[in-house]
Amino acid sequence: MTGMKWNEVWRLPFVGDLEELPFKDDKVCVVGMFGKSQVGYGTKSTTINTVLDREVFPLHWPDGAGLQTQEETYIEAFYDKSKNVIYLHLVSVFDTSMLVSLCVNLNQDLPYADVHKFWRDQELQHARGLMFLFHVCHILVVLHPTCTFDMSYGQLLRTVDTVRLKMLPILQDVLRDAPVGSEWKSAGRSCTPRLLFVFQKSCLPTESEAHMETGKSKGTKHSPKKRLQHRIEDQIYRIFRKSRLLTNQSKDCLFTVPPNQTFVYIQSSDGPVDAISNLLTNLHQSCTLGKEAEAPASRSYQMSRRTNQSASINPPSSILMPAKPNGADDSLLGFLWQHIDLVLSGKGFDDSVGRNPQPSHFELPSFKKWLNVCNTLYELLLTEARQHAKVQSCLESMGSSLDVETKFSDSRCSKVLPLASSAYQNSLPSHYTRKVHNNQLAQAMKVFKQHARGPAYEHYVLQLQEDCEKFWANGRQLCEERSLTGQHCVHPFHTLPKPGQPADPEPSDSQVVPCMPHNSRARSLCACNCGRKQAQRDDPFDVKAANHDFFHLMEEKCCSSLERISFPVFQRQPQGTPGEEATPTPEEDPPPTFQPEVSIKTDTEPSKRKDSVLSSATTTASGGLSLALSLEKTSQLVRQPSVTESLPGMLHSDCPPGVLPKFSSWELVSLGPVSQYYPSLGLEQPGFIHGSNFLLAWDIPIHTERPQQGDQAWPAPGEAQSVRRSIPHGGKPRRGAKDSDSFVRVYVGYEYECARGHRFLCSGPDKVMKASNSGSMKETAMKLLSMDMPLYFPCPCPSRGAKPHLGQLMRVFITTPDPPVQIHLHPRLQPGPPPCPTFYPQDEDIPLPPSRLWVLRLPFVYVGEAGVISPPRDSQPLLSCKVLKGLLKASIVEEGE
Repeated sequence: MTGMKWNEVWRLPFVGDLEELPFKDDKVCVVGMFGKSQVGYGTKSTTINTVLDREVFPLHWPDGAGLQTQEETYIEAFYDKSKNVIYLHLVSVFDTSMLVSLCVNLNQDLPYADVHKFWRDQELQHARGLMFLFHVCHILVVLHPTCTFDMSYGQLLRTVDTVRLKMLPILQDVLRDAPVGSEWKSAGRSCTPRLLFVFQKSCLPTESEAHMETGKSKGTKHSPKKRLQHRIEDQIYRIFRKSRLLTNQSKDCLFTVPPNQTFVYIQSSDGPVDAISNLLTNLHQSCTLGKEAEAPASRSYQMSRRTNQSASINPPSSILMPAKPNGADDSLLGFLWQHIDLVLSGKGFDDSVGRNPQPSHFELPSFKKWLNVCNTLYELLLTEARQHAKVQSCLESMGSSLDVETKFSDSRCSKVLPLASSAYQNSLPSHYTRKVHNNQLAQAMKVFKQHARGPAYEHYVLQLQEDCEKFWANGRQLCEERSLTGQHCVHPFHTLPKPGQPADPEPSDSQVVPCMPHNSRARSLCACNCGRKQAQRDDPFDVKAANHDFFHLMEEKCCSSLERISFPVFQRQPQGTPGEEATPTPEEDPPPTFQPEVSIKTDTEPSKRKDSVLSSATTTASGGLSLALSLEKTSQLVRQPSVTESLPGMLHSDCPPGVLPKFSSWELVSLGPVSQYYPSLGLEQPGFIHGSNFLLAWDIPIHTERPQQGDQAWPAPGEAQSVRRSIPHGGKPRRGAKDSDSFVRVYVGYEYECARGHRFLCSGPDKVMKASNSGSMKETAMKLLSMDMPLYFPCPCPSRGAKPHLGQLMRVFITTPDPPVQIHLHPRLQPGPPPCPTFYPQDEDIPLPPSRLWVLRLPFVYVGEAGVISPPRDSQPLLSCKVLKGLLKASIVEEGE
């Protein structure tokens, strides 16, 4: 702005060379205007232009300037050279133009607290602009769209006055080197400014209408407008005196009002304000701008516009011209000039009242001195980059004083916070899980939401959540680990001991949390691998403890001396010479294969292979269903398991091929010779429910004479048979039986066990075995071997609740005959509905040595890639968890093979 002219409008701060200004030494009076604009108009420029009698400040946004440019509070200035008056116009959020711009660009997704803070920041910028005006102006004019005094000005001005006094030492230090008088430097401003009020719209009828009602002339001394102005003056003065904004000594006040001059002006109104009509009229005037340009330059601002807007907001043109310097007229300019004349004359304001009034300081600066001080204070009060640290603290206190809503909300929420915390701590156990914590927190939030209000709500909600989280984590946090059966660990939050490290339930000074294993305090009665002993077992938290560790401990008491068939498990690669095949040392076990320890003969010549395979069900002695026998060929396994990678859990169909588990979840042991089982007595083991401990018979037909080529080797399923002879356990035919019609008997039983230790056998997928008093059984093992059996079945033991205890299939008992019949195991379990994988102990069939009573112990829990596979829920059918049919197979091995 180096070449600024006297008739230009500029925005503070001034940028340019002050020495080049031709009017730098002019003595000036500074008039600042702030307030609220009328709805339908961009800013308060119309009223200011009325004072100047021409359109100086723009009424609309300039060409090419969108709403986005009107988002920050700014001050625009104009120097009236003819009268030596500088007009400052504060444009803020209270102007319609900026309010519309902010609303358009405001983020719609902001939470309530952020929206509240956004508008409070805008009001703070407005207050900072007022702080600046009260330090650089001689006269301040409040522009208000109605004739009702806005009580919010009281709080606003009190806050500005309080912050001004706090900042006075800073202002004195900043103005120490300014080219102004000592009193200016000491007070921080040239004088105590006067505050005037201009109400832009009157609720009174026009003077002509008032004359018709009262019968009084226009020049009546006590007109309605004058009486209203006096009433408003008295009201404002009493309010400011009560709030201590006005005192007897004017030099100590933020502003003064004249005791013997009018300081309220109400603009006349000739009719209602119609914003749309005014805008249409303005558009019409813009279109006829060419004709208006030809009008004489001496025409006034009001006469040149000829709009309803001017008639509704501004006084008639007749009262604006001519403007008398002494302010004797009743125009807006005349109202202001009586105060401006006191400044330009050098008299200043003597507004102190009381018995001993003290004179107030006053200084009439030149344009250059005033602009120098103006730029300094603008950088201090309105510029963030170069703001003093103490000034920033004062402005923050100003923002907190203006934000009454946040003060009330903060006070209210701080009182409700202890109530909500008490609701959280109500009826809490000594230790609890996160689920309980979340439930209690929801109750606390409900209590807080019922009583808390305002923008501080979200801040205190976060504090409530933080306090409850700290309360829970301060020694009240329960271990979140669940057992494989779904039970919570009852210990407080703890760490697990490392292998070989003893448990330490009481943490030492160096420990933060105790070190101990998980424990849910839930126990169940369970039998060992062979079923001959029962013991209490703790609720397992990992698959190894569930399927291996408990049974391994029970082996030392019962099963250690029994014959067993081991399943393949992972073993690391033995150490050897690099590049050479490693040879196991005598102390090391050889690498595992998929073959069990008890192997079956294989025939390398297909022409000599005579083996036949029996299906899992056969005909009973009385005749009935017979399943066909088929040839089964066993071959040596060529694929070797991995010696570098192991499974963390159990072997199932979704595992990568060739990878073995670190331990076996299955066990296969022999109780001894087959003669130990007596069909009339059943299994003599603890825990069995009376009458449900008998194995079912499986009669396997054999033919000593080989059938001719083309003849059917075995009867088809359901085909009637001729009279058959049974072969006892030793495999010897009964006396008088034909060689071609002999069969052997095998006994099979599926044992279920509930958590209370009750055991029972099932005769089919839907029936618990119930033998007669003599121990005779009508059912056979046909359903067990030809149908899928449920993995879980309701236990017939009495239950305290409506829901019965659930028994789980834990063991399969098999008696094996003498040659030539060979029994093979092929266990496949699906513990859940599809897509649940199929679990098995090994890939190949397991041949069982003859003349033995074998027990296949199944896993206690089933863990897949997705975690634990739980038992079926109440609405889920039991057969969704099943043992697939075909668990047992039989084959005939002839002599010499």
